Amino acid sequence: MTTVLDEGVIVPVLETEMIRKAFTFAYRLHQGQFRTTGEPFINHPIRVANYVCEFKLNSKNLEVLKAAALLHDTVENTALNYYDLVEFFGPTIAALVMELTTDEDMKREIGKTKYLEIRLKNMTSWALTIKLCDRLDNCSDLHLCDEAFRIKYRNETIDILEYLLNNRELTGTQKKIVLAILRKLEDYIEPAEALLAARVAELKARVSMQKDKTFDFGRVVNRNWMMIERM
Repeated sequence: MTTVLDEGVIVPVLETEMIRKAFTFAYRLHQGQFRTTGEPFINHPIRVANYVCEFKLNSKNLEVLKAAALLHDTVENTALNYYDLVEFFGPTIAALVMELTTDEDMKREIGKTKYLEIRLKNMTSWALTIKLCDRLDNCSDLHLCDEAFRIKYRNETIDILEYLLNNRELTGTQKKIVLAILRKLEDYIEPAEALLAARVAELKARVSMQKDKTFDFGRVVNRNWMMIERM
C-alpha cells in the first residue's frame, strides 16, 4: 500500500521490503510530531538513515542498519515497544533500537552529558554508528535553533566526542562520522572562541591518528536485549 506523505516530508529511498516497512511504521508513528525547527519529525530519522547509507554504503548489513535508523526514535517518542519491534522486525533490529532509546531515569540521575558519554562508550558497534549519524544530523541544523540551545548542544557534543575518543577505539566508518560532526561544529564556533576552535582541531587530529578498531562481531548487537525475546 502506498503511503501518501504529508507536506514537507523528505521522500525516502526504500530499497527493500524491510526498509519500506520500517519507514511506514516510523512515518505513521511520528505523524503530528515536529522538530524544534518546525519541520516534520520523520525527516530526522530519514536523514539519519541516509547518513547510514552514505557511510556504510558497501555494508552487507545495510538493510538492518537503515531499518534501525528509521525506527531509532519510535520507542522513545511513540507508543511502540520492544516486543512490537521483535514481532514486526525481529530481535536484531529491536535490540538496536533499544540501545538507541534513552533511559530517562538514568539520564536524570547522572545528567545528560555524562549519560551519553557512558552510553556511547559501551554501545555495540552498529548502534554507535547509528548514534553518531543521529548526532551528525542534529548538528546539521543547529543554525536554525536559538543561540542558547546551539551553544549548549555544540559544547555537549564536543565533550561527548572527547570522552569517546579517550575511552574507545573507533572503526574507520565511525571515525569518518566523528570527523563530519567536528567539521559541522566548526561552523558554530565564533572567531573569538580560539580555545574552543583549538580543542576541536586537536580532536580532529586525534581521530585521524587513531588506529581503526578491528571488526568484532561480538560488539555488533546487544545480545542482552535479544535474550529477552527468547524468555
